[in-house]
Amino acid sequence: MPVPTNEREIAREFFWTKMRLLRLYQFRDRDSLFYRDVSVTQSYVLAALVRSGDLTSQQLCAILSFEKSTATRVVDGLVRLGYVQRHRHSDDARCVLLHITDAGKRLHDELAENFIDYDEKLLRRFSIRTRREMIKMLHALAEGAVRQMEEQAALAGSAPHSGARRKIPRLARENV
Repeated sequence: MPVPTNEREIAREFFWTKMRLLRLYQFRDRDSLFYRDVSVTQSYVLAALVRSGDLTSQQLCAILSFEKSTATRVVDGLVRLGYVQRHRHSDDARCVLLHITDAGKRLHDELAENFIDYDEKLLRRFSIRTRREMIKMLHALAEGAVRQMEEQAALAGSAPHSGARRKIPRLARENV
């Protein structure tokens, strides 16, 4: 494979390498079954509830950049499966909170451990020094991607006829 020599060639090689890696890690449609009986999207909801605690649908939508209809559909499925419960807020009876059940927490933890096991085996192919450098690079890449998205969203928000501005998921900005 020839070594890229200019910025455009480097960007092109980065793009295709990134696409290959992303396909390997998230190879299924986000709504198809992903692990046991949940979809990728449902696993994101479980992760948000584990990380943030009880949330309103509005808060969940802000964290994951979902439309309300998507959140309702995804949470309905998790409620049917017994992984999430809805309950009234103690201070405001009009407000419904989403709560992860013990079964939902166990599923989330099992899922996380399976991915960590996979990554641990993968990383054994590299020296400790290389592993640490990869982590630093991934953090820098994620931070750069968030900044790029924020800049694009700001430009789209100020441009006439730019259409709806896509929110940047809060989890994308955090060290999840």
